[in-house]
Amino acid sequence: MVTSMYGYEISISEDNYFDDETYMYRQIIIKENGKLKMIGVVLDEADDEFDFMRTLFDNMEHFLNLPLLETLPEPLRTIVKEQEQSTYGMWFYDNKEKFPFTEDELKLLDEQIKQYDLGYIIEVNPDAGIGDPIITCYMSLCTYFNFIGSATLSQYITDTTDVWLSGKGIHLDLSQMNVEKVITSWLRQEIEESKAEFLGQLIDCIEDFLEEKGIYIPSKDRDIAITNGEDPEGLALIYGEDYYYLADTFAEILHITR
Repeated sequence: MVTSMYGYEISISEDNYFDDETYMYRQIIIKENGKLKMIGVVLDEADDEFDFMRTLFDNMEHFLNLPLLETLPEPLRTIVKEQEQSTYGMWFYDNKEKFPFTEDELKLLDEQIKQYDLGYIIEVNPDAGIGDPIITCYMSLCTYFNFIGSATLSQYITDTTDVWLSGKGIHLDLSQMNVEKVITSWLRQEIEESKAEFLGQLIDCIEDFLEEKGIYIPSKDRDIAITNGEDPEGLALIYGEDYYYLADTFAEILHITR
């Protein structure tokens, strides 16, 4: 079913996301003005469809600001992804010969569980007996994250760049501008610790592409800097107000607070 309100469109799965007779989980897809903003899973505890839809709209900001799966640190990213893709919702990593994580990764996971407040939906028991679960994931784990993929996020950044360039009278095919490589090379914690550097790398990627095409971006802010004695060779192609506009817009797309 699909419902719309306040500029948002929400698609809601009618079937249970997991093969479970006790709890009803639904996949939701949220769009704003036609643009995909969130793909996720929600526990439906409402009395009826109307009550469930009202709950979704009342908590819209919560859903739109869930952490992105693509920027989660490992091993948490792998664990969340595999739990979300499981048939029954509960997901276990048993103590057996091919247990996929090292002792150091389990220590990292403990830290990540605390960081994302997941202590009651991921249990870690490194002393589990043979055949018993070392890691237990409960069904609600996937409800804490946004599953929009890096390709979609990259396309939004490319679209934003295209609109910005068009406003300056510059029309280019940006399909070969690979900002996805930047997004996938950073973990969420690294982004939070170095936001300016991360956003700067995204803009550097755009600058490199434009320079390869021989494109010059006029800038009043750069002209003022040159007038004040700055070396033109040392000034970026995307400068001043343009830089901050793109950085702010990219931060919004990627759920980064500035």
